[in-house]
Amino acid sequence: MHFNFTIKLFVFPIQLWNFKADGYIFSSFCIQTSVAMKNTNMFLVGCHDKRLYCLESSADTVALRWTQELDSPVFSTPFMFPVVKGDETKVGTSDSDKHVVTYMATVASTKGKVYVLDMDFGAVKCSYQLSGEVFSSAVVHGNYIYVGCRDNHVYSLAITVA
Repeated sequence: MHFNFTIKLFVFPIQLWNFKADGYIFSSFCIQTSVAMKNTNMFLVGCHDKRLYCLESSADTVALRWTQELDSPVFSTPFMFPVVKGDETKVGTSDSDKHVVTYMATVASTKGKVYVLDMDFGAVKCSYQLSGEVFSSAVVHGNYIYVGCRDNHVYSLAITVA
């Protein structure tokens, strides 16, 4: 005896929350679970209005944590990375057993400026101007930011956190 059967799974999206930015959003989101608040996520997104938005969300609510105006529109996806502070400050690691972990973010504007911001208040800690436009997304690995530029180069920028 042979049986044929089909299981159908229907998924109906349900809107839990929304947030209206002041411009078009071309970047993807970067999401990190909050270190300070359980069951809360931090969302970063770049916008055509020259701002980087940081949103905090629980399961069914969202609130603006901060916004930082940059020099030009942001099409790239922001990248959050941990910084472990202890005997020796380390970037891009999450070994937090005996150290304090904070998060920072990097993002590139379309005019080619690469920013590093703190996640607590969105303060710009440093920036670096590349020689061309940037539409690609920067990433962090170890103590380096990597980003592609419209001058046909890929850049590696060293990060030093004091």
